[in-house]
Amino acid sequence: MKPNRREPIMRRILVALDATPHSQAALEAAAELAASLGAELVGVYVEDVNLLRLAQLPFARETRFPAAATARLELPEVEQRLREQARRAQAELARLAERKALRYSFQVRRGQVGNTLIEFEADLLVLGRVSHALTGAARLGSTARAALVSSGQAVLLTDQSTLQGGPITLLFDGSAAAERALAVAEVLAEPAGPLHLLLWCGGERSAGQLQTQVRELLATASRVEVTYHAVTEANLLPVLLGETAGLLILADPGGKVTDEELELLLNRLDRPVLILR
Repeated sequence: MKPNRREPIMRRILVALDATPHSQAALEAAAELAASLGAELVGVYVEDVNLLRLAQLPFARETRFPAAATARLELPEVEQRLREQARRAQAELARLAERKALRYSFQVRRGQVGNTLIEFEADLLVLGRVSHALTGAARLGSTARAALVSSGQAVLLTDQSTLQGGPITLLFDGSAAAERALAVAEVLAEPAGPLHLLLWCGGERSAGQLQTQVRELLATASRVEVTYHAVTEANLLPVLLGETAGLLILADPGGKVTDEELELLLNRLDRPVLILR
């Protein structure tokens, strides 16, 4: 059944803000998506309770660069820095949202970052995807990992590229999550270019049946150029790792890849990844 296009695909998009480059990329991606889908943009700055507890310990020290001098970590100073970061995050959210004429709001919460974010009611949580180890190798950030493991909501993990920076790839299995993902992909693909559908043939449905379902779901007036590629458990991971540009949308990846394979995929891919459940 073709979805009702008058119903918003997403109503509320939540973005985690912390004044880092990854946070800025997440904000830009969230604003881009909110503008495309007509959703409200909610920015959240979480005062990390673990950092605040650390600052209360008498032996806590910080190293200041480039002088490499050490100093005691003082709680009032840490709280002041957090407030300043929150003000900068709010200002950047307002600037971007007003430029795109978005409905938006901003909140400051105190708690453990991952747990606090997944407590919010939102259709989508947007996060910076990676942290960088001392080796320079990319790693899935702890907050992103917590959101993937503990949250049943959709998660967009961003990098430094835009959502509309190339062809969109969607893993489609015919499920309700896949239909929602297709609706998102169709909206974003209009200005971005081709939509590459990976048809999951590891279940009961054939590639032909899935392709027919896609054609029935796409809007009659859609100008999106669609290509199809059948995938199974045997070739899914190599195919995904071979996709190097544009937004990747994984509709309900559970049962297709293990948690370990999903983390490997997210560590290896240098592109934004949207996971819908």
